[in-house]
Amino acid sequence: MIIHIDLDKSHPVAAVKAIVYWIERYKIQELNVAGPRASRDPRIHDEVKNLVLSVLHLCADALALPESAVNKPIIPATVGEAVEDLISVLPLHDKSILAQIDRIDLEVFRPFLGKFIRNRYGLWKGNKMLLASCRAVSGKEDIHPDDASILIMDELWKRLREIHVLKVIK
Repeated sequence: MIIHIDLDKSHPVAAVKAIVYWIERYKIQELNVAGPRASRDPRIHDEVKNLVLSVLHLCADALALPESAVNKPIIPATVGEAVEDLISVLPLHDKSILAQIDRIDLEVFRPFLGKFIRNRYGLWKGNKMLLASCRAVSGKEDIHPDDASILIMDELWKRLREIHVLKVIK
């Protein structure tokens, strides 16, 4: 499987998102990166290095949840309970990263964190109470499990911005 990313035409967040999605979709085990030589494009080395490091960081973080968190299904009844559980299992480093990113950049975490949320909270298995809470929070009559996991991620992001944002004190 091949993916082509043109760094002149892609926003860095969009490029990372595309690569992470591609890795998950095709279950990529090895990554071969090719492109122009630095002698022809002096900035290429640093741009590709940053891109690959971002991808590796996201993939590693997605898999770095404690084993007990991955294998221990929890059945929260409300969005708030799901958010509090996520805060309790996410490593401090990941919480800090999520709190610092812009809302639009949260999209990059959706393939891994969204899947974790759907599996951990039984959204695919019909956790009716949590889905009802998601409907109430979203104001929608019906909500798909994928949309419910996105809503929970959004609420997690909002909560982390309240409690994990680094502040400069003069």
